[in-house]
Amino acid sequence: MAEIRITWAPTETYPGQYFAIVGIASGGNKVRMIANPGEGGEREWWFITVDVGFLGRFDAQYTTRPVDAPTLRLQAELWQDGTLQAKSDIWSIPVRTPGYASLLVGVYEKGTDNPLKGATAVLDGRSATTDESGSARFDNLPSQTTYKLTVTLTGYKTASTTITLPEPKSYLTRVDLEKGVTPPPGEPRGNLETYSLPAEAGVAEDKPFSATVHNNGDAAGIIALGVENRAGNPGSVIVTSGGSEYNISPGNTLYLLEEKAVCARTTPTGKIRLLAQGTYTLRLIGAHKKDGIWANDTSKEAAVKVTETPPPPPPPPGMETWQIAAIAAVALLLIIAAVRRS
Repeated sequence: MAEIRITWAPTETYPGQYFAIVGIASGGNKVRMIANPGEGGEREWWFITVDVGFLGRFDAQYTTRPVDAPTLRLQAELWQDGTLQAKSDIWSIPVRTPGYASLLVGVYEKGTDNPLKGATAVLDGRSATTDESGSARFDNLPSQTTYKLTVTLTGYKTASTTITLPEPKSYLTRVDLEKGVTPPPGEPRGNLETYSLPAEAGVAEDKPFSATVHNNGDAAGIIALGVENRAGNPGSVIVTSGGSEYNISPGNTLYLLEEKAVCARTTPTGKIRLLAQGTYTLRLIGAHKKDGIWANDTSKEAAVKVTETPPPPPPPPGMETWQIAAIAAVALLLIIAAVRRS
């Protein structure tokens, strides 16, 4: 006959949470854990058994018992093929709950004690508006928790801070707002500082290129060197950079991008190959990307004249057969003369 039992132990790593150990004597392939059985609003978890023991974590704050309840009640069931095999006894576990705290936010004009009415205080997604006394109140906040508080008011700069509520009691905090307008979030900017392109090239001849783009905006982000093959050019442009090859047809732009901090630079290099005879007009661009869209910040144009690639020079002429024979004959006569003198 199948049997099941549970034991428990609190964990200091997760205050208010417990490890329930399920022991199985024989049989069974699923375990159902029930929190606060028979009390309405009970909570359950299902587990697949993989051994003669099973380890599961349960969080007291996820049950429906009042936060100040002294215990959490657990029961385990052992199931096999959709049939209940055994139930454990109900275990009562002391619950270390954090309790609830409240927070009163006082909003004032910076440098004065003038309360500000109508300010919006947002505490981790919960919102409240200040009254005539400049106060906004938040209740039922789990203690032992750190919250982010942001306060906004038209005509004043936004203020943000973090607040920790270590115990279940009432807290008071003051926020001073400075007159002015909070600037919108910054964005990067691609400034094309330098570039190097060939003035002339043969058809389909690889030529080196390089450029430097400087992020002189007021935020980190994606900047790029853009290479535009202007509409009306004789043919496509092949760019090789960073181990990849790109084909840019007339009227299209390639962006060689990199994420950079403010004041940092990207320096793409590689080879460029122009596939048709004639004069190309290439536009080099310093750009940045925002909300998935390219914004061209600076640009310069360069002309590259492409001519037919000259045939390779012929190899140096070799010796004719008669020249080789003449040299051999002279060498033979010199050898005979030397022998006669000896």
